[in-house]
Amino acid sequence: MEEIRSEQSHHVVHNPWDRREGDISAEEVRHFLADSGGIESHRTIRHAACHCGCIKPPGGFCSACQEMICVDCFSRCEACGKPVGPWCSGLIQNTTGQILYLCRECSSSVKRRKIFRAISFPFRMFLSLFVEFEE
Repeated sequence: MEEIRSEQSHHVVHNPWDRREGDISAEEVRHFLADSGGIESHRTIRHAACHCGCIKPPGGFCSACQEMICVDCFSRCEACGKPVGPWCSGLIQNTTGQILYLCRECSSSVKRRKIFRAISFPFRMFLSLFVEFEE
């Protein structure tokens, strides 16, 4: 068989964080002239896995690690709205039991606030005898 024509196409996505392009998939079609006189075509499609390990359409890029995350694993920070991946998000449980996905900055801020409230609680209880606090 003799190759008479080949076609290649690459599907790329633009990373807004570091301005580079990442391959989503590549497709190659080769046309051969068969020994019997006909034309044979062979198509190869290669899908790139996202950083999360899934082979699904990309949902976006993580703002912390700048990697491509699939649609199912992609989420946004509940506090500031930054896009985050599963490894870069901190999970915090609020008072109602709901689990919140937060970016690293917001997660550490919430943890600091919890520690400060736990430390300041005895002082606030003592001062509440004399002063009224507004939350």
